[in-house]
Amino acid sequence: MIRSATREEEKTRLRAVIEDLKARGFVDRDICFVLRTNEEAVEYAEWLARSGHVALRLDAGTADTDDRPGVRVATMHRVKGLEFDAVLIGGYRGPERLAEAYADDQDAGVFVDVLTNERCLLHVAATRARRFLLVSGIDA
Repeated sequence: MIRSATREEEKTRLRAVIEDLKARGFVDRDICFVLRTNEEAVEYAEWLARSGHVALRLDAGTADTDDRPGVRVATMHRVKGLEFDAVLIGGYRGPERLAEAYADDQDAGVFVDVLTNERCLLHVAATRARRFLLVSGIDA
């Protein structure tokens, strides 16, 4: 896991990871950025495109077997059942912080349920990697 102070610092570090993976023989379509939310997935896909990389956003309308070129970008929910040689989980804030953000109820039981769900989502995302996994977090 790598930690960055800001989202921009994280993106700089992740760009270097992509370049290293490509130098080691990984092809774009076998690299997937996995984010927690749709908004983050759109942001990272746009950032990749601005950085000179072809990005393919995997959303509900994108076939699992799409052969178009590009680094894949998807949410934790969308990658369920898929596999990639390299998975980069970006902007990860930890299950506790995510549970605090998404648990609408003050009931302790609701928080525990959401916390368990967040841990399961991380597990699903992490187990999509066949050869390389990186979890990147932002402290801010």
